[in-house]
Amino acid sequence: MSEQNGAAGTRQDTLYPQSGPVFIDTRDFVLRSLTPEDADERMLGWLASPEVATGLNIMPMGFDLNGLRKYIAGHDNRAGYLIGIFSKEERLLIGFYSLFVVFPHMHATLTSIIGDKNHVGTRVYWRTVDALLDYFYKNRGIYKIRAPIVARNFRMLFNFMQNSRFVLEAVLRNESVVPTGGRTDVLMFTSFSDDGKGNPEFGIRNAEL
Repeated sequence: MSEQNGAAGTRQDTLYPQSGPVFIDTRDFVLRSLTPEDADERMLGWLASPEVATGLNIMPMGFDLNGLRKYIAGHDNRAGYLIGIFSKEERLLIGFYSLFVVFPHMHATLTSIIGDKNHVGTRVYWRTVDALLDYFYKNRGIYKIRAPIVARNFRMLFNFMQNSRFVLEAVLRNESVVPTGGRTDVLMFTSFSDDGKGNPEFGIRNAEL
């Protein structure tokens, strides 16, 4: 390898410090990167539901099973992650986090869905997000993680307003078009890797790349 190529390789390693599937084992849940084999009718139903679409401020996603597999495969576990939330008690996928990283700035944007209605309102985010943040800060070199929440998504706003790991960094006025008409504000909640607020109770018990 030439000196020039070697320097380029070093820069590439800096831009992409670690990559690969995520696996996080917490007290009650397993968070892991989804694969196309995880695609099923339940996930299709979540993405097509008006409740999920309203929370994300999008139109319902009209995937078929093959389209869902392609969507999952499009996350490379480097710049884009789709991380399933699995209940240990039921051994069941109940939702997922998506996270997209901006290189070389090492900040990421986080969105999430709890698709299984039996787990809506059971504080799943509170019981999993600490582990997710700690993992990406410690293992993937991320500095800050932002969670944009549309102003009408009251349930998700409650989760982030009451979470000490996130601060309300900005209110983006009329930031997004509402699919049904009009515009809506977006509240930007942000977490920082150096906040010193890792939560050992809900934190990582075992993590593998």
